[in-house]
Amino acid sequence: MDAFAYCAQKGQMCGVHAMLSDSNLFEPPLQDAVSRLAQTDLRIIADVLHTGRESGELKFRGEPADLAIIINCAVKGALMLNRVSPHDACERMKLAVQQMFSCP
Repeated sequence: MDAFAYCAQKGQMCGVHAMLSDSNLFEPPLQDAVSRLAQTDLRIIADVLHTGRESGELKFRGEPADLAIIINCAVKGALMLNRVSPHDACERMKLAVQQMFSCP
């Protein structure tokens, strides 16, 4: 989640998810490319969750792929909310996710 700290500080959104909001208007090749980026994003998060569970660093219930969707939406939604006052959505989301997954 720290990877998005720069975006939060600058009041920016995730470029992939910004494109997804209008991707239905894109030409099919661009729709496919944006979809692949979004799927890669989810797969990376799911892999981190799976590895963290296997190593004992993360404790959670549910499937990593399903929880990746929740985390992805939380991060990207927090980036949008962080653009308005009080500008603390990203930090609050980060703490909530850490508590949810019982991680330091």
